[in-house]
Amino acid sequence: MDQGGRWTDMYVMRLEKRIRDVYTEAEADIEAKMMDFNRRRNIKDKIKLQELREGKITQEEYNRWRAGQAFQGKQWIAKREQVAEVLYNANSIAAKMANEQKANVFIANANYQAYALEHGAGINFGFNLYDSSTVVNLIKSDPQVLPFYKPKKSKDMDWNMHNITRQITQSIIQGESLDKVAKRLAKVTGSRNMASMLTNARTGMTMAQNAGREYRLKEAQGMGIKLHKEWMSTLDERTRWQHADLDGQKQPLNKPFRIGGYEIMFPGDPTAHPSMVYNCRCTLVGDIDDYPAEYERYDNIDGKPIKAMTYREWEKAKGKQYSKSRVAPLTAFNQVTIGACKTVEEVNKLLNSAGLFRTTINFTSTADLTGCDLDSAKSVAAAYEQVFAKFPKLKGKFDAPNAHPVGMNDNTYAWCYLRQNGLVQVNPGPERYGNWRRIMEHYEHDVLSGWHPRGTTAESIVTHEIGHAIDGLLAREGVLGGITAKGEYRYASSTMRNTIMKRVAKRDPVMQQMFDIWGGKEGMSMAVHDYVSEYATKNPQEWFAECFAEYITSANPRAVAAEFGKELEKLLNKLED
Repeated sequence: MDQGGRWTDMYVMRLEKRIRDVYTEAEADIEAKMMDFNRRRNIKDKIKLQELREGKITQEEYNRWRAGQAFQGKQWIAKREQVAEVLYNANSIAAKMANEQKANVFIANANYQAYALEHGAGINFGFNLYDSSTVVNLIKSDPQVLPFYKPKKSKDMDWNMHNITRQITQSIIQGESLDKVAKRLAKVTGSRNMASMLTNARTGMTMAQNAGREYRLKEAQGMGIKLHKEWMSTLDERTRWQHADLDGQKQPLNKPFRIGGYEIMFPGDPTAHPSMVYNCRCTLVGDIDDYPAEYERYDNIDGKPIKAMTYREWEKAKGKQYSKSRVAPLTAFNQVTIGACKTVEEVNKLLNSAGLFRTTINFTSTADLTGCDLDSAKSVAAAYEQVFAKFPKLKGKFDAPNAHPVGMNDNTYAWCYLRQNGLVQVNPGPERYGNWRRIMEHYEHDVLSGWHPRGTTAESIVTHEIGHAIDGLLAREGVLGGITAKGEYRYASSTMRNTIMKRVAKRDPVMQQMFDIWGGKEGMSMAVHDYVSEYATKNPQEWFAECFAEYITSANPRAVAAEFGKELEKLLNKLED
């Protein structure tokens, strides 16, 4: 981190304080609304509590009464929507604050980069200072220079109403008074929304910081100055291993930085893989080829400037390894090979030459992703690489993936033909696999809203479909489920969902209470919603595919996905080679 990075940190600290103030006000508003709602219910609640103390009713009966009386009906639905509206308004205000601050960070770092180039070379290149009007004109000509975030009301409201219901359920389970319910609801829902917006703000500031620097470097290059860009990581224990290994890497301005098969143009690059972007605190610096500069760096642990050294050199000097490197598994192909592909045709050749898909005497399944953009095609290949690396026994079991266009109004990203050897097809339309950036933006929001599992990324879309293929394979091979005399499939997922969810519930009292209070079907739906995803509540097949996606792609699969993975490994070991 250099001086410009430290300025950015000051902007972020001020922004975070303002955002926290917004949610403090929101929490107070929510608590007041809930207290007002509870006043008319306190009398009945006190009567029931007295019956509980006198042993006239059991705790379970009291819980059921509260679930059915206090938090049901039109009045509760209206109140829940009011609370969700308060949170949406807070999110909108926080997003607006962050967007406004992005412009300031962009300007400060574009100007700092101009200073750094001139100071390093000892030459006045005649750079003009950027101001707010400069940024306004840049955004008008190209909105992607500094993209702004705005929460989508429908999804934001749905996500918050679910969180409200979950906190009410937790309160019922713990037998809390209605006043405590109001305080819990305000505190927990407010803090969760605030945490999400703070992450977005921190990530957005890093993007603006380095986008400003990149734009200035491009301007310098356009003036005929020969230069390259360099990655500078933050020197502390919070830096992820990929960024620690990127530290000191130099690239031409128009080329991406590369690590472990991932490509990223600059720290915070919104087009890069989300796992490389969120909460990033790294910095882009530029060097003129004829005047190499030695940038001042700061030790983020000691808070002192140090001589120029890479993250790994700094780590060695500290005598401690903060960020352990990882090596991608070498299989028939891997992410490094995928990253090297320059065209979709090269991705097709890579997939078809790896010997991973179904082949018979008279038939060879062939991958064809024509119509996808390059990044989308790479994401499909990476999904298969990850699955086959984890489960080598699946090689040769499925048909190769293909791109297949559907109607313009179809919202489907991809689908799987379970009965046709697990054939996965992706939609190459302009809003789907023809535009990887749009897919990532949509999927990130879906994860934040709870529609898809935590820890998954846009690559998980195809991983999800491969999960469907495995569900069908287990039935077809008779490992779990099967095919009836009429040719109807009894999928493995139908049995696995009940088994896994009940197994986890025995260890998790909160989930068990969901089943006890809300009953079998409703309790299952709520548990799946909270412990997997909203999409997983659709049916057992989607539950299977969502669990599989989380198990394969998440760095830390949650309880249900982890238990699912253990059971799946046992089942796949029964497959014939």
